[in-house]
Amino acid sequence: MIIESIAGNIKDYPLEGRRVDKVVLDRERLSKPHQKLTSEAGEVFGLSLPHGHVLESGDVICADDNRVVVIELEPEDALVIRPEGQMQWARAAYNIGNMHQAAFIQEDCIVTPYDAILESMMQKLGVACERDSRPIDGVRANVSQHEGHHHHHGHHHDHAHDQSHAHEHSHGESDE
Repeated sequence: MIIESIAGNIKDYPLEGRRVDKVVLDRERLSKPHQKLTSEAGEVFGLSLPHGHVLESGDVICADDNRVVVIELEPEDALVIRPEGQMQWARAAYNIGNMHQAAFIQEDCIVTPYDAILESMMQKLGVACERDSRPIDGVRANVSQHEGHHHHHGHHHDHAHDQSHAHEHSHGESDE
């Protein structure tokens, strides 16, 4: 069966009398609009979503009278960061971004792929954090490299020209 659109989200889907069959994926596979998927029950699906569409945890890809097939995000080695107050949120977010770490914001925490250096940094900042095995999801806090150019220099320039002069301009940093 070829899936060309998402049927809805599991939290809004009527489940009465239907079994839930899961397709468990990692974060990387969620972003691929064309791929082969296999459910826990062994059913194989071809995924062919329109350009720019990606899967999300909770997406229903197929449903009938007997079953609902839903996408679920695989648990990963995660760092769960729990800042308290605006200052901790700001310092935690700044340092996560400075490390170019993927981050997902939830109601009470920030979830990132586990990184020992980031964990140590959060501890030095006094921000509560813990290592956990869980799906890394929530509201994406940063734009990925696949969503367009994300490293801004604060001025306009021609990237083709910059390739030969990559290190000739300052990024505002100082050795002082």
